[in-house]
Amino acid sequence: MVFVGETAGDAHLERDLLDAMFDWQVDRVVLATMMTHARAIPVEATRMPTVLLNIEPTDDADYVRVLPDEVAAGAAAARLLVDTGHRRIHLIGVGDDPANAHPFGLAAAQRLSGALSVFAEAGRQIVSARPTVQWLPPEGFRLVSEVLDSGAEVDALLCFNDRLAMGAYQALQERGVRVPEDVSVLSFDDTSFARWLRPGLTTFAFPQRALGRAAADELIDLIERGAATDGSSPPPAHLVPLPLRMRSSVTDRT
Repeated sequence: MVFVGETAGDAHLERDLLDAMFDWQVDRVVLATMMTHARAIPVEATRMPTVLLNIEPTDDADYVRVLPDEVAAGAAAARLLVDTGHRRIHLIGVGDDPANAHPFGLAAAQRLSGALSVFAEAGRQIVSARPTVQWLPPEGFRLVSEVLDSGAEVDALLCFNDRLAMGAYQALQERGVRVPEDVSVLSFDDTSFARWLRPGLTTFAFPQRALGRAAADELIDLIERGAATDGSSPPPAHLVPLPLRMRSSVTDRT
């Protein structure tokens, strides 16, 4: 049997559900969140073997972790823009410092870290990096409008999620700037509307099903190992890649 509990981010409810799972003598637990972020693991989860899904623990305890490979996705995004000849690149949704990329999640910092490493290796300077807390279409519209109003040259926008990219499309279209002929737009998450934007949005898909399968595999492995473990530390985090959904919003400028 599988028991599922939804907390909606309520820490008290989370502890109550973990207590209930313990009382029901479940074999193992997957503790999961929607957004990738670092957090303290509640003590209630330490009483039974637990797999962390989309969570980086802030304490020193050893956990089995399943995480999206956001660093690799950021690097792949930057490599795509470099390889297609883009030189006037603006970042939409984050600043230029991974340590202050976003107050609520790790995805921003990890995507930015991966991208900056590739840009530095290729000798590409970011023209501007425009942070925001709300990764929503109105903010994408506002930030890209600022880029255009500044008079800065731009041939590519690296948006840090699809909702920002949607707002970017609107800002570009309002000013008669064509995608991708004038400005390429690249994004992350592959939300449901990405394929319906015109042109279709090129984006790195958040691997929800693959993450779930990986967490289930790790959970089953813990169950099968049972108490007969050798006392060694768990393996490094199981990183799940973000596949590229290549559509029509990035052009080759080489």
